Amino acid sequence: MAESKVALITGGASGMGLATGKYLLKQGWKLTIVDMNAEVGEKLASELGALFVKADVTVYDDIANAFARSWKEYGRLDFVFANAGILGKSNFYAKQPENEKGIPPPPDLLASKVMYDGMILTVYLAQHFLRKNTVPGGSIVILASSGGIYPSPRNPLYSASKAGAIGMTRSIAEGLAAENIHVSCICPGSVATGLMTAQQFQSLDQDTFTTTEKIAETVGMLLKREESTRGAAVEVIKDRHYLRWRPDYCDANMEKCWISMGGSTTTRDGGLSVPQA
Repeated sequence: MAESKVALITGGASGMGLATGKYLLKQGWKLTIVDMNAEVGEKLASELGALFVKADVTVYDDIANAFARSWKEYGRLDFVFANAGILGKSNFYAKQPENEKGIPPPPDLLASKVMYDGMILTVYLAQHFLRKNTVPGGSIVILASSGGIYPSPRNPLYSASKAGAIGMTRSIAEGLAAENIHVSCICPGSVATGLMTAQQFQSLDQDTFTTTEKIAETVGMLLKREESTRGAAVEVIKDRHYLRWRPDYCDANMEKCWISMGGSTTTRDGGLSVPQA
């Protein structure tokens, strides 16, 4: 069993996942990189002294094998970063041709499957393996987005997937609290990663970008497992982060109704600004 803490990061061969992995390695962690890009992933693993496992997060057997390989290698798991994601390329609003029945072709849901279905499979397996530790428990951080908080007419499927990630975080954070598993999510604005084309990059406000290093530092803050960040959706923009919790109930009847269906009894203020130098 590894004496150092162990992290498993999906989408860990580039962007925010890679920056977070490097950040943790500097803190003395062991690392499992999970990614579809075997060529890059294996090279990084060799350079960084990490374990690489090729996996498609939308395929249960793939991602389950990644967790099993990591456990076999290190014998413990302390942190899972459900980070894998892709940008959808299709136009949800585009007029489509009809078939002989007058029905358009189905939408391209690959990006949603990676960011939503893949996220669910990852955190489902994370809870299982975190329970296996000698002292059960650990941390889960889910990559959501500011697009899960604010409307995104340009990319509604992306926005819907990330809103789902926030909902998942808020729900399982309370469901897993008694098992010593701390769950939170991060909601960045624009981050320069390999997912964007040069044209997409240039179309965005260059003054509002957040660095991947800032994302890694925010993950590090969440790994302190403070009660104030349990279940929080952490917006990250430039050099600041903001903790957002679930909205207050609209009235006492809704609160009573929702609690009777297993809803949250936790009430918190809607947001807190925490500047970071």
